Amino acid sequence: GSVEQRALMQRAKAAGVELEVGAFTPLLSQFQFEGRAEELAATVSEMETRGLEQDKYVRRVLERPTEVVARMRTSKLARLLEKDSLAEAWALFDQLLGSGQAKSNQVSVMLAHACKGSVEQRALMQRAKAAGVELEVGAFTPLLSQFQFEGRAEELAAT
Repeated sequence: GSVEQRALMQRAKAAGVELEVGAFTPLLSQFQFEGRAEELAATVSEMETRGLEQDKYVRRVLERPTEVVARMRTSKLARLLEKDSLAEAWALFDQLLGSGQAKSNQVSVMLAHACKGSVEQRALMQRAKAAGVELEVGAFTPLLSQFQFEGRAEELAAT
């Protein structure tokens, strides 16, 4: 993640390595992916202070459409959950939720693959709503399926 990348860059700098613009591109991309807008902006400012001009790769990262970034995040969550990296998936999701970058599709993936039962699903939906996530109709499908599986017809009808 970005923490490890930043630490590596600091070690290189401390060792006297002069960092060029290409060293910043993966870090910028990771900040963007993690929803760390402030760190991304600070790194761009740091590059400008060092006299490093944005190349086409940096511009490509900075100009990446938000929909593309959202799809990348959703895919990453799904891959983490497929390989049973539940803690890592929750860490990424919580980072996105905390930074206001979580989207309905990501909530849906976590509901379907990271929650054990309708109680956890309901709690996650409440957290997402409280964080300002606009839940689309499809986000309710995992919860409705779980209610049906658990034989909770009254809650299924109420939702």
